[in-house]
Amino acid sequence: MIGLIIATNLIDKRNYDQLSGALETIYSDRLIAKNLIFDMSNLVHEKSIAIALNDSTFYLKRNIEINDRMNNLLDDYAHTSLTTNESAEFETLKRDISKLIQIENKVNEATTNRESIVVLHAKIRAGLEKLSTIQIEEGKKQVLVGRTATRSINLFTQIEIYMLIFLAVIFQILLLSGLKWKKSKNA
Repeated sequence: MIGLIIATNLIDKRNYDQLSGALETIYSDRLIAKNLIFDMSNLVHEKSIAIALNDSTFYLKRNIEINDRMNNLLDDYAHTSLTTNESAEFETLKRDISKLIQIENKVNEATTNRESIVVLHAKIRAGLEKLSTIQIEEGKKQVLVGRTATRSINLFTQIEIYMLIFLAVIFQILLLSGLKWKKSKNA
């Protein structure tokens, strides 16, 4: 019986570790990544506005800052835990951003290659949307892992309580029968 209680405690510990891991993953690999995607999307939006307004001074000043920030965000995103599908989408996004930066670094070409820049902006936004969708899907999976672990913890906690009650009743019976036996022996 004591071995059973120890076993359920070990199972509880494993489930607690799963729950803790799921919560950590939801925060560090999903919410942080989602925020990075949001920041990248805002930067691409700012680039789209500049190209729509035909703002050539944007490419001489602000675009350099945006590209530096974009590269930092990409590096941060690369340090999150990526699924296989997410990794493939991320590589495509990095290639598209790299192409965009190459075109934009040539200011005269940027204004003449306006259509190719607009197309790349659309591809990048689509890639960011796919990554955002992956974050939601993976977050849901981690929530499911957490719920399963919580249910298992609750189940084994109830089993432990029932076993302890059973042991207490057995102990009481043994104690009371021992007292009756002692009284009958003394009488």
